Amino acid sequence: MNTPTNTPASDGLPEPNYDSPMVTLMISNPVFPKEKESKPAQQREAACPHCKGRITMPAPAPDKAADKEDTPPVFWLLSKPHPFVPNIAIRRMHVMEGAVHVFSTSDDRQTCIIDEIPLENVRLIEKGMRYEVFVEELEDADDYDPEPDPEPEPTNGAQVSAPAVPSSSVS
Repeated sequence: MNTPTNTPASDGLPEPNYDSPMVTLMISNPVFPKEKESKPAQQREAACPHCKGRITMPAPAPDKAADKEDTPPVFWLLSKPHPFVPNIAIRRMHVMEGAVHVFSTSDDRQTCIIDEIPLENVRLIEKGMRYEVFVEELEDADDYDPEPDPEPEPTNGAQVSAPAVPSSSVS
């Protein structure tokens, strides 16, 4: 597992917050979808059932599995070159608001990029953290209950009221 690297103080960026997990590796679906080649519609010839002459018919649709994109995934690595702009390095990655935010800068700090990759396009996220933070994350995961609280039993339209409490009278 990759662990967060200490960013040198000379890089001009604020120190990372090591009290929360930091994304060190992300693998995402291709950002730029593969362009589909415009192929002419496939056709086939068959015998007409009425006149027995030759007619041209459209071919059946190609298999959906063959139509899938075979573009490789995109790897985003902390402290490595940006996958699309090699002269810019990835400085930080954080999961925020349903996306992984990738913060990248050039060495001279003149060019900065923030990419937001929606979580539905992410295949894998690796997070690095201190051991104490890891223990907290593990405890949170152990306490996680994916099942919602059970719904109250239906009363078949009858209203349920609290039992009457007799009032005490003072004599």
